[in-house]
Amino acid sequence: MEGTVLRVNSVSKRFGGLVALDNVSLEVGRSTITLLIGPNGSGKTTLINVVGGVLKPDTGAIYYEDKDITYMSPAERFRLGIVRTFQTPQLFSSLSVLENVLIPSKYFLEENVLDIVLSNRWVTKDREQVQRALEILSLLRLDHLWDAPASSLSGGQMKLLELGRILMSEPRVVLLDEPLAGVNPALAREIMKRLREIRDELGVTFLIVEHRLDLASSYADYVYAMHRGSVISRGTPDVVLKDPLVLEAYIGSSR
Repeated sequence: MEGTVLRVNSVSKRFGGLVALDNVSLEVGRSTITLLIGPNGSGKTTLINVVGGVLKPDTGAIYYEDKDITYMSPAERFRLGIVRTFQTPQLFSSLSVLENVLIPSKYFLEENVLDIVLSNRWVTKDREQVQRALEILSLLRLDHLWDAPASSLSGGQMKLLELGRILMSEPRVVLLDEPLAGVNPALAREIMKRLREIRDELGVTFLIVEHRLDLASSYADYVYAMHRGSVISRGTPDVVLKDPLVLEAYIGSSR
């Protein structure tokens, strides 16, 4: 793939007798939205955990900009610009929307975040940082909620807020695990629109695990379909979603 920023090369991962990933290879193009799809248990989350450094592969390698990052920690990958989010947003409900964005993401990897918050060491008086945070909130359409407590947001808005906090670290690659889970269709479309705008305006690359194919596929540039730990199809959304192997994987898993 031309302009590849992230490459997974023949990665396998076992948990005892369970083969979670079986010789998986894929490439993610720079400034693209790439989807990982597949029925439950297909290996999608395991793969994104390996890419993010949460898990180490048994065999194979991960490359970022042709640099071998296979055995780097999540914190080391963060410093390179690779950031991983989780299904449940990691926010502080008692802090405002703006305050959550101003807590640097590195604290979630390298320090005791509770200590940071209680000591107020995260507080910034840097006007440029505050202005940048407000610009990110505007991009995410959350600027009108800047002084609201995070606890008052809807589930979808919380996911956007976590994305805003991540954008403060100027990431190059963002790994998202089911960003549309539990979100109503209208807000799910808004989230995907915001991701596309971030890709276009900031050049961020997204690798996304998602089940909501009807919504997510409309905004994706490229799709990898997985089943039983292997990639069974790859290509543009219209090609992959019509692939008989993909249809059979979803139909078979629901029987």
